[in-house]
Amino acid sequence: GFVTMGSFVLVYLSLPPMLSYFKRKGVIFRQSDINLVFTTPLSPKRVLIYGMFKSAYMSFVFQLAIFVAAIFIFKIPPMIVLLYSFTDMILSTTSSYSLATLMYASEKISAKAKNMIKYSVYALLGIISGAILLSVYQNGLSVSSVQLVLKSPLFLLIPFIGWQISYMNLIILGPTLINVVASLLYVLMAISLFYAAKKMKCSGEYYEDALSFADDYEVLLERNKSGEAIRFSSKKKAIHNTKTTLQGSKAQVIFSRQLLTHRRQFKFFIRFFDIVHLGIGFLLLLMIHDEFNSMDPMIFFYAIMGISIYLSTFFAALNNWRKEFDNYSLYLIPASNMSKLFYATLFEHLTSLIRAVFIVLPLAIGTQMPVIITILAIIVFVLMRAMIIYGGILFKDIVGNAVGQSLAALLTMVINMILSLIPMGLSLLMIIFLEVNSTLAFIFVVFYCLLINWFILLISANKLGHIEALK
Repeated sequence: GFVTMGSFVLVYLSLPPMLSYFKRKGVIFRQSDINLVFTTPLSPKRVLIYGMFKSAYMSFVFQLAIFVAAIFIFKIPPMIVLLYSFTDMILSTTSSYSLATLMYASEKISAKAKNMIKYSVYALLGIISGAILLSVYQNGLSVSSVQLVLKSPLFLLIPFIGWQISYMNLIILGPTLINVVASLLYVLMAISLFYAAKKMKCSGEYYEDALSFADDYEVLLERNKSGEAIRFSSKKKAIHNTKTTLQGSKAQVIFSRQLLTHRRQFKFFIRFFDIVHLGIGFLLLLMIHDEFNSMDPMIFFYAIMGISIYLSTFFAALNNWRKEFDNYSLYLIPASNMSKLFYATLFEHLTSLIRAVFIVLPLAIGTQMPVIITILAIIVFVLMRAMIIYGGILFKDIVGNAVGQSLAALLTMVINMILSLIPMGLSLLMIIFLEVNSTLAFIFVVFYCLLINWFILLISANKLGHIEALK
């Protein structure tokens, strides 16, 4: 199950983003980097490495999530997981960063050659997906059907992605001839790519494209900051007719207006990213179903908490609340700032609820989870995401105006991680040492999240009492 999950992640989540380097996108440079870093005596390659390291924390979070899942869900010995996580982080970082440097900064590879490589990778992904679907069609929907493809010698000998999966098989499952040969090729590839990237000549030709991408990225950030949905299409936004009118009184009108705006902008209430969460739920069920026909409620509950934290990191909330507070007429509404902020973020909580149901229900039904545990898991999923949203409002958007956005972003990430891990640790201690019923421990987590959300919401609302707090 773990190897299958890891293989899926490597094929469909790690490989495609690397293709953006062919278009000289994917490495995020802010305007401050353009003005301060690009003008330093640093070599263009070092500037590029700096840009890639700015997002290295996401890889660390990703590795940490895999580490926790391997030990607590798939019951793999910690030393084996530690060995794999540590060595693969070194090898994958070396190979991917070196390959990215070659693709992004190369001045000898022609645009035609880059397009050929890019379309070849897309074709490879299509062939792998087709082979998996064919195996599932012939052998039924199960992990073993997927494993027939992912463990085949032909797949494991595919350069880069197949070799990396072979290395995972070698450490987790043990040596075979294919695993050993492909793993050696993986190590040699990492060394060769590093050497090639180090020797490659780079005069900084990519600076112009990086500058253009930085301008586009700043525009997207501003749109997200104002609560506007990010669209990568150049088409004009369609306005749909709706008979819905504003309802409610006082601060409730804020939420009503957000619903009305959403119905005018989008034909369906359920959006693409919501369907993605449903796909994640079924994908996780497919990976664990053969090993967990019935799962321990404690493992299930903590897995949902971990998924909530992980997805909240990658599927960031829109700042719809800020768009409301930028409308100064909001300060004339006869309601408390706490009520205004709650209703300004209520739409995000509704979206979180839909996504929680889409992820939790397939897993709960497939693992025969009790109804009370399922309901508590959905509630905690929503509350954990709400805690991250309110934490971002307080530390990034309000405090950030005083201490700087970079420090505020780091502070937000650390504090949100601490606040999220505390209930997991306390409830686990209650179950192990105090022998408290697991359901009661999970109810404690719900009340903890409610209390923390209320506390952060109260502080944020007080800070938002003045228009200048957001300036």
